[in-house]
This record gives sequence, structure tokens and C-alpha cells, in this order.
Amino acid sequence: MVAGQTKVAFLGLADPDFLRSIYVVNADGSNLTNLTDGFTDSTHASWSPDGTKIAFQSDIGEVLDMDVFVVNVDGTHPVNLSNHRGWDAGPWRSPDGSQILFNTVRDGNFEIYSMNVDGSNPLDLTNHPADDNSGTWLDTSPTLVSPEDKLIMTWEQVKHGNR
Repeated sequence: MVAGQTKVAFLGLADPDFLRSIYVVNADGSNLTNLTDGFTDSTHASWSPDGTKIAFQSDIGEVLDMDVFVVNVDGTHPVNLSNHRGWDAGPWRSPDGSQILFNTVRDGNFEIYSMNVDGSNPLDLTNHPADDNSGTWLDTSPTLVSPEDKLIMTWEQVKHGNR
């Protein structure tokens, strides 16, 4: 990312068949780039903390065969992170950028999994007989405060003595 320059990622219709693509554009409207050109249908853009990559979900050509990918912000070097037949969708990056949450049906119903940003170590977090969907991360930095200026701590911080 160029110092002092802000980029915006957005979802747009790429063709007359209403297939979606993820675009990046500079905040001044210049340098519009289709990051998912060549993919069938792409949604759910999730920035890396350093602003150099975007994770997204994309249909890889078969009905209900969706995977999680990552691509450089200039559209180069797309990598399939989940690489699993079936539905892997909705990437959400952890605040530190080291993990990605995603939904999958690889165990027979919707579960929330995490994986490393390189796609390694997929782990079923919910392992629940009902459908689990749309995970999100909590930023557990000790600077998180409530509206009453009281420090908010998570169970993880209390358990490990982090304050």
C-alpha cells in the first residue's frame, strides 16, 4: 500500500450474468482493479491487517463448490486456501492476521472452522449438530474499553493473566 493512500474493496457485478467480482479502487477513484477476474462468482472480501492481501470466497465452477482464496491487492497470485470439495465460504481474518475463520459443510452441516493464513491446520471450532454460521473475531487488546471507560477483558485474558 502506498503511504497515505487509502484503498476501498467492494463487490460489483462483473458481467451480464450477474456474477459478482471483488474490486479494489483508490479512495480518489483511480486504479480500479478487478481482483477476481477469471473466477466464477466471488464475495466476502476480508483485508489483511497490512493491507497487501484480500481473502475472499469464490465459486470454483461447480454448483455449491465454494472455496476460500487469498490474492494480492493488485490482483496477482491468487491462492486457494481451503481447497476442499463442497462449501467453504465467508473468510474473516483475525485481528492480528494470523488466522482465518470460515464456514464449511465438510462435516455434513455448517460448521465454523479456523485455519492459518496459508490454509494449513483447518480446525473445527464449533463441532455442533446444528448449523453454525458467520463467525467473527473479538479484538482482545487490553485497550478495549466500554462506554463507561471500564476495561473489558475476555475469559482468555483472565485465564492467562493478561491485563
